Amino acid sequence: MLDLLSATPPLLLAVSLIAGLVRGFSGFGAGMIFVPVAAALVGPAQAVALLWLADSLSQLFLLKGAARRANYRDLSPLFAGYVIGLPVGIWLLLIADPVLLRWVIGVMILSGLAAMLAGVRASRETGVPGSLALGATSGITGGATGLSGLPIILFWLAGRASGADIRAGLTMFFFATSIVTGFGYVYAGIVTPAAHTTALLVVPLYGLGIGLGAVIFRLAPERAFRPVALTIVAIAAITTLPVFDAWFRG
Repeated sequence: MLDLLSATPPLLLAVSLIAGLVRGFSGFGAGMIFVPVAAALVGPAQAVALLWLADSLSQLFLLKGAARRANYRDLSPLFAGYVIGLPVGIWLLLIADPVLLRWVIGVMILSGLAAMLAGVRASRETGVPGSLALGATSGITGGATGLSGLPIILFWLAGRASGADIRAGLTMFFFATSIVTGFGYVYAGIVTPAAHTTALLVVPLYGLGIGLGAVIFRLAPERAFRPVALTIVAIAAITTLPVFDAWFRG
């Protein structure tokens, strides 16, 4: 264990705790915080594998309250679309240039953030075709980068749903999709023995962060949710850009 600790970049451990804290508070954002930094340190494939291992084990802490509040009528077509888009995302992860892939995702985040700051608003009632398309887009971004909830998050934040409803919906969506994603990652050989070994350090810190974030959410006022969520998206937009790789490795 001491050898593993000395071989693991300290920044990777720090970002594991921060990503868990963000996930516990908002119900999303772990991939936006963790994957860009981890990809610069250990490579994109191992980064998404570590995030999947950490989140799959730690998210159980969030399920109790979310399961009662989530709207499953909205979630069902989103999940179906995700299953359709996921294989495309995994294929992109395996064949696409990782730097180019991160530039594309970074631009997507920045575009969504700019739209929200410009006052663009949307209704959450997209209908089944729209929800399927939204879910498929999430499957592609999730398989390729670990940012499975990004399109849904941007859409819901632009609507009128409460912070608690968004958090509950995202928690249940991520729980369902993590199962399907795991099968895809294992089949594609992305979840490697090296990822399991590093996860021995990442998972406890990520889980601690989730617990702390959940406590902060219960104590925070409702009006704090959207500003915090937008801040998370902004940080993700910055850290995703490959121009910061040298700093992360330094």
